[in-house]
Amino acid sequence: MSLLDETSYSFSDPDGRALFDALVDLYRADRAESLALRAGVPVTTINFRTSAVDAWQNLLPVAARSGKLRDLAAAIMADAESVAVRALLQRLIDDAPRPRRRSSSGSTSRASRRATS
Repeated sequence: MSLLDETSYSFSDPDGRALFDALVDLYRADRAESLALRAGVPVTTINFRTSAVDAWQNLLPVAARSGKLRDLAAAIMADAESVAVRALLQRLIDDAPRPRRRSSSGSTSRASRRATS
């Protein structure tokens, strides 16, 4: 599964760390808020009157939990100032979700089997 499709944000994942570091370098906290609002991320619990590090450290997990990380990436890609992070974002956007895993018995679920019948 792409980092952008995860429901928790991993700062220890190499791509997660690289994205976080790039966003902190590119955008102050007030710009992070603007991008989050454009992407539809629920921002009511995030303090944007803080450093860029703190803002992005709080925003990325909220975006992941709410299923809006891919939308946030798209909003950043559309921003004129995102040139330095576009290659990474494009790779993450293009990274398709992994196919469903089979159960330990090697079969797919009944619902999956019905859908393919």
